[in-house]
Amino acid sequence: MNWLIRKFIIGYLNRLQKRIKGGDGMGAKNILKSKTLLANILAVILIIAQEVTGVSPAKIDPQTQTLILAIVNTVLRAFTKQPVKLGK
Repeated sequence: MNWLIRKFIIGYLNRLQKRIKGGDGMGAKNILKSKTLLANILAVILIIAQEVTGVSPAKIDPQTQTLILAIVNTVLRAFTKQPVKLGK
């Protein structure tokens, strides 16, 4: 019985180590391929353009824009199955 507990603990620690090193080791993708990150980068670019030009292309107030971005992030997060990692 001791060997079974030891095997379980070693397996758990190995999986934990893989996650710490960048994902679970099975399908972690580069952070630059993250749809959530790309959506947020696009939102930041649009917000900066809106502030610089003073024109809101969609005529939507800032509170509604924030709500839309939060909903987009939530939906993208709900469909996310893979962890992301920095680098290759």
